[in-house]
Amino acid sequence: MKILFITLEPPFDPSLIVRGNTIRARQLILSLQQQGHDVVQVWRAPYDESEVAASEFMYQNRDELATLIEQHQPQAVVAGYWALLEDLPEALNIPVAVDFIAPRPLEALFENTETRDTEMRRLLEALARAQGFIVANERQDHLLVPYLLMAGIDLRQYVPIVRMPIATEPPLPAAPSSPEKNWVVVGGGVDWPWRRQQRWLSAIAETAQAINDESSGDQSVSKVHLMQFGGDYPRIVQHADGRLNLPQLSEAVYRLDMTSYQDYTDFLGQQAHIGVELADENVERYFSQSFRAMDYLRHGLPMICNSYLAQADLIREYDAGWVIDTPEQLPELLRSITQDTAQWQQKSQNAQRLARERFDTHHYAPAFSALLERLAADHASQQDEQAGGAFRFLGETQAQEENAKLNQQVVDLQQKVGELSTRNQELSIQVQENQRPSFKRMLREVARRLVNRFPKVPADAEPGNVVMVTRSDLYPTDHGGAVKIIETARGLSLTGRDVGIVSDRRDVWWHYQNGELTERKIPFWLRSFSLPRNLSTLMHLSGDVPRSNAFLYMALSDDSFIWRTWYVAHKLKANVYQAEFPAYARPCILTRSLRGGKVVLVEHNVEYERLKEQEPSLTHEQYLRLRDVEVGLCNQSNAVICVSENDRRILRNDGVDRGLMHYIPHGVDLSTFDAAQARDIRKEQGWSDDTGILVYHGTYEYPPNLEAIKVMAREILPRMEQRGRKIRVLAVGKKPPPEPVHEHVHFTGSIPIVAEALKAADIAVVPLLKGGGTRMKIIDYFACGIPVISTSKGIEGIPVTSGNEAFIEDDWDEICNHIETLLDNRQRHDEVVAAARRFVEPLDWRQLAYRYVDAFKS
Repeated sequence: MKILFITLEPPFDPSLIVRGNTIRARQLILSLQQQGHDVVQVWRAPYDESEVAASEFMYQNRDELATLIEQHQPQAVVAGYWALLEDLPEALNIPVAVDFIAPRPLEALFENTETRDTEMRRLLEALARAQGFIVANERQDHLLVPYLLMAGIDLRQYVPIVRMPIATEPPLPAAPSSPEKNWVVVGGGVDWPWRRQQRWLSAIAETAQAINDESSGDQSVSKVHLMQFGGDYPRIVQHADGRLNLPQLSEAVYRLDMTSYQDYTDFLGQQAHIGVELADENVERYFSQSFRAMDYLRHGLPMICNSYLAQADLIREYDAGWVIDTPEQLPELLRSITQDTAQWQQKSQNAQRLARERFDTHHYAPAFSALLERLAADHASQQDEQAGGAFRFLGETQAQEENAKLNQQVVDLQQKVGELSTRNQELSIQVQENQRPSFKRMLREVARRLVNRFPKVPADAEPGNVVMVTRSDLYPTDHGGAVKIIETARGLSLTGRDVGIVSDRRDVWWHYQNGELTERKIPFWLRSFSLPRNLSTLMHLSGDVPRSNAFLYMALSDDSFIWRTWYVAHKLKANVYQAEFPAYARPCILTRSLRGGKVVLVEHNVEYERLKEQEPSLTHEQYLRLRDVEVGLCNQSNAVICVSENDRRILRNDGVDRGLMHYIPHGVDLSTFDAAQARDIRKEQGWSDDTGILVYHGTYEYPPNLEAIKVMAREILPRMEQRGRKIRVLAVGKKPPPEPVHEHVHFTGSIPIVAEALKAADIAVVPLLKGGGTRMKIIDYFACGIPVISTSKGIEGIPVTSGNEAFIEDDWDEICNHIETLLDNRQRHDEVVAAARRFVEPLDWRQLAYRYVDAFKS
């Protein structure tokens, strides 16, 4: 049987610093080869390709991996780590097994909370792509089962999990010689957040120092030395800085850098006597199994380990070391060990016996081989029966039979739809849906059959009423995204169209007619076509979005959006489905497939670029996946609206069809701003008449806005104070920070009429350093008649000239110079305000609504 084994790193090389995954992959590959299988190892290229030599077995992306699979024609694929499942081609037609040795769900508990939830959703989506699973011990077996159930894998007839412990490779090295005068204890490793070992190592170090101090000058008394290996997690390929230079044993503690695997194992076999696997107890440690422990046992090093570890029972059973509960037990234990060499010799022999009898790769290879052979046989049987026109059920539910019918119906639907983009989207969505729980697919099939009874919109129909699909935080309308969405809806309704707004609220939708808003109810029965909200949230596959932004991607996995969109479209007889933000294009595209019409995607920002800039935790892989999703949804729409030429350029360069894109900037309701009366902020706050007021507005839970206010406090206010200026900052908007930023920064919180506060200021200062799209706040300031000073980032996307409509400056001292100019020179102040007003007058929302209509018609 030919097997393609995919790893994160090149094949094992003992001359390098190696990861545990590298050792594990070598052991699994050897076990398969021992069973007579032909194994080909391929690996993902590291981000820095200069680390490794080019190889025909290395791939950079999914397409290159697909080429390797096509070239080698394996009968099964094994992924050495769960994230590698994301690299597999979507249409892979061979069975897949994955090594799940690292309890990833538990590691994530100790990492960045911003990415933890999306990491779990990624994991479930990845596990759904595999049919077989390898774990290291019984505990991991029990841990994995609920995750497989959440991933939609049917375990009723067969649980495709095999246990393959981290093993030792025969033959075992020679047992270590008895210590003479120096006992060497070895420990360490990478200090992961979930592996807190400092208390334990400190106890060993202190005891070693005490023993050595007591025996100072007495050559007949044994000494204890702790060799603590450590350092950062090694890169994919990392060479040691040189041969391991072992110190002359004089100190109690030595901290050594990571070294090559060959040097490390030589050290274990030649100089070490006791291995330690000790750390504070937590849920990750309970389920884990250690590579270090296997190296210790293989080299005949008795272990000191925690009683909660999976291997503790075997250490006791074989008398291969010492099992303890607290660091306080270590001083007495170490003293007793050094006084009884015979006991150590017996435990050393027992350690190698334990490695030989319970952790030899030969013992577990047949079970691993049998799993892959069964997967291949099951797959071949399914293929044969499908070729003969029959389906093999193996105890699957009637809902899965319905899903097979659904697949055929989708194919038929694709043949009827004339546009290639729609056909491609149906195929893409169907691949995603096939990975979800069968009950959910059954609900979708029932709903699809019902809605197919309703007539479709003719392909040549003129664009009419509109359904907008978007986020729910629209009322009160106190942030830029909400303003754009509501004003666009109101403006479109004033062109003679009914406009409905669908959000993640399952109980209501909003209806605009001739500029007037009505809240309408969604019938309760419609909810039966979707999973409950809590379960939908659990199954949310947001595609690697940080937690702070996950809500914007909920529509990628929550099917209730589809049925609400269809329902409102049916009620309004709408044939334009407008997605505000990329993920909301999915329900629009599916509604188009159900009833015809056109899809318009409005890009408030290039979201994947915004997240890359604002979220330091976003990995390069996550960024690439988000980019692919967003570009793909753009190309599956009938039109894409960009709010700036810069955004349009980025999307075009990243692969969005040039002919789909339209530039429509943000607008402003000039009549509202003109009617607003300035608040007397000086009187309200008790500020003197000679106080200069700077204003900034936004939502302060949005990190770039809060950072802009901190820049005011850190850079601008101190400089103005040094110049003898009395300056206050008015920070308008909701979600202010809980702690004060500066004594002269006043947060207003959310206010009903923003224009009244803006007009109370002398100057708008926008010291933004990050963000995407177009800054609506700049347009608002122009409409209010207050001059603007901004960083280049803060005014990005707005085609103005510095010194004319606004001052654009990235130097803090120069920004302060412009503040003084505008406060002291009324003529210059009025010139800038007048130029800004001329710029903003064509941007009234009602006028922009007709540009949307032109985009619909195109």
